[in-house]
Amino acid sequence: MPQTKNGGMTKMEKQSPKDASANSKMEKPNSTNSIWTQKALLRRLARSPESRAKFVASHISNGIAFQIRALRNRNRWSQPKLAEEIGTTQNQVYRLENSSKTKPTISTLKKLAAVFDVALVVRFVPFSQIIAWATGTPLTDPGLSTTSLAVPSFRQEYGAVEPSFGSVPRSQDQVAQSQEQRRIPIAQESPLLADAAD
Repeated sequence: MPQTKNGGMTKMEKQSPKDASANSKMEKPNSTNSIWTQKALLRRLARSPESRAKFVASHISNGIAFQIRALRNRNRWSQPKLAEEIGTTQNQVYRLENSSKTKPTISTLKKLAAVFDVALVVRFVPFSQIIAWATGTPLTDPGLSTTSLAVPSFRQEYGAVEPSFGSVPRSQDQVAQSQEQRRIPIAQESPLLADAAD
């Protein structure tokens, strides 16, 4: 975000998240305002491995950039102040907050987490989890276990889903059950295909 000549915060930076929400329409409780529905997102992800890779890359880049900016605003810091806190330049902070400008390293993310006094989670997850997260669907995280560490691929989780089917992802219980079943070889028939006619 550009700085004023005197190094102060711009009007947009000064506006707190509370001020920004005052300008928006009233939100319903428990509303996620997600632009995705589960069916639409699954349809997009089922197109190809390239579609899935692009979605994940975009999700990471945009999510990190927006979250860095939100955390900086929460602390009411200017970009130069955050730069000072993490030992870098204001230009680098600007680039971190602009998803198309730079890709932060794990080391930088750890510094940011320490400065903002928050935890940092970097892990591989099944697509059902990112679909639930992106659509604001409540889910139960299985925590750290041997089955949750051996993350199923999209095909293992959903089988051969056709993009035109628009199937809804399985519930977390079904995903957990399928993780248990992976210990014992079973037929590779997906319950999503039965739901595909919906």
